[in-house]
Amino acid sequence: MKTKKIFDIVEIAAGENEISQVLDLKSFVMIGYFSLQIRLTGNGTGKFEYQLSLDDQTYVTQSADVISSNFTKTSGPGGDGKDIISFEPEPASTLRIKVTEIGTTDSITVTATILMI
Repeated sequence: MKTKKIFDIVEIAAGENEISQVLDLKSFVMIGYFSLQIRLTGNGTGKFEYQLSLDDQTYVTQSADVISSNFTKTSGPGGDGKDIISFEPEPASTLRIKVTEIGTTDSITVTATILMI
C-alpha cells in the first residue's frame, strides 16, 4: 500500500486543467485498487480523471476513466467539498491524475492524495 499527495492547494482557472506527477506502478506489487481523497474549494466545478500509459510516454484517457465529474465545494458526504472515491484502472506501467475545471467563469482549488493498493 502506498499513499502520495498529488495536488497541494493547486488553483485551477476556469476551463483549465492540471495533471499530477507520474505515478510509477511498476515499482511495487499491487492488487489494483485505488482511492482518491479530494478537497475542493472555490466556486467552480471539477472533473477528476485518470490517465494510463504502458510505454511511460503516451497517456490515454478513456471515457470510463472518470473518477468524478461535476465535483464542487458542496460535493461529498458532508456537503463540504471533501470525499474519498475509489476506482479500479486497467493494468498499466504508469498513471497520472488530471483535474479539469469544467466551467467558464470560476476557479477551483484542489488538494488530493492517492492511495494505491
